[in-house]
Formats: sequence, C-alpha cells, structure tokens
Amino acid sequence: MVISRQCLSEIEAHAVRDYPRECCGVLLGSRAGAECKVIEVRPCRNVVERPETSYRIEPTDLIAIQRDARDRGLQVGGFYHSHPGRPAEPSARDLKKAEWDNCSYLIVSVAEVDGVAQAGGARSFILVASPSRKLQEEKTRIME
Repeated sequence: MVISRQCLSEIEAHAVRDYPRECCGVLLGSRAGAECKVIEVRPCRNVVERPETSYRIEPTDLIAIQRDARDRGLQVGGFYHSHPGRPAEPSARDLKKAEWDNCSYLIVSVAEVDGVAQAGGARSFILVASPSRKLQEEKTRIME
C-alpha cells in the first residue's frame, strides 16, 4: 500500500477522536495488481453494537461511497479501522469480517498515555483467499 502522510494523519486523528471505540472508514484511490495507492480516506459511522471491540460500516454509506468514487474515477482500495488498547494486528474477528479479496485493511493502534488517547502505529494487511484465507501483512509506504 502507498498512502499519503495526510491520509494517514486523517486516519490517526479519526482513531484518536473515536477512542475508546473503534473507528472505521474507506480507503479510496487506485489499485494496480496487488498495490493500492490511497489518495483519499472517507471516515464512516461505526454501527456495530459493541464499538469498543468491533466495527461495521453502514451498508448504505458504503454504497454511497462506492458510487461517488466510481463517478470520480476512483476505486475502493481498502478499509481502515482502529484497535483501542490493542496492537495493530488483525484479530480472528477482523479476518472473519474481511470480505474484499485483494483489498488493503489498515489497522491503527490507539492507546491512552497519561490520560490522552494517542495513535501508536499503523499496519496494513491484504486479504488473500488462496490457498488459505488470511490477512497477510503488506508493505506500507508513505508518500509526501
């Protein structure tokens, strides 16, 4: 994945704002083969019942984002969410919920330090369906 520093900063700010709940959103840009180039992020509402440990993007929001992206010549390159108080590693729940093959799934860790939420780090994974279904870490490059 290639992502701009601005986009990553927006994701981290969203994660800090929503702490201690998980935030979520869509990564927009282009995809060439297995590489996603993110040029825009779209924060979404987390509509799951227990947002402290999971996330779900409202389906109607996702459809609207897909249509808008298509109309502007962009693609959904992946999704992002935060892990409050946990490392930026996919959980078994994350793998179960990942449905878009060859899409990037960016996870941001958020922790409370001296009473203030702070983004700890971000890692990106790509859903690989075969030979066994898994979220495999992908290299993340920051572009200025």
